[in-house]
Amino acid sequence: MRLLVLLVASAMLSQCLADSGLNVKFKNCSKQTKSVVHDVNVSPCTAFPCLMNVHTAYTITVNVTIGIPVTAAKVELKGKLGPILVPFPGFNETDFCKHLGDLSCPVKAGQLIIYKTPLIVPKAATSPFVPKVVSFQWAVQDDKNDMVFCFVSEIAIDHNNKVQDRRAINVV
Repeated sequence: MRLLVLLVASAMLSQCLADSGLNVKFKNCSKQTKSVVHDVNVSPCTAFPCLMNVHTAYTITVNVTIGIPVTAAKVELKGKLGPILVPFPGFNETDFCKHLGDLSCPVKAGQLIIYKTPLIVPKAATSPFVPKVVSFQWAVQDDKNDMVFCFVSEIAIDHNNKVQDRRAINVV
């Protein structure tokens, strides 16, 4: 019964999120987490990978069932440049607990939450060293350095603030 309630709640939540942006393709990036990421929504966004402009505000919303109790957690956003992951420039929203809407930490294991945070693409992201399509990793670790959840996806950076080529992309 509890599983049915979670599935129905997740479906309703997914529909609400889909109305305000795009649920993007993603993959879990850690087998060490017990959390289940149901969907990742980017708003505004109309096609995957989301085309993001410099200095434009975006909202990232993650619908996730938390797998471990969380009293405090930090968020790391990294982009892939060649073979290495580097911190995403200008991302300062690192306190996970501040972005849970009406909820707050502590979060119980098994709790379905909506994590929602702003993202602004800085001018540094348009450097010639940054590809037009960037793979990124979004990781949340608790205060004991245990992985709460982690996913990877892709975004397209508009280097000229006008639509560039929109080639088909596979999620990393």
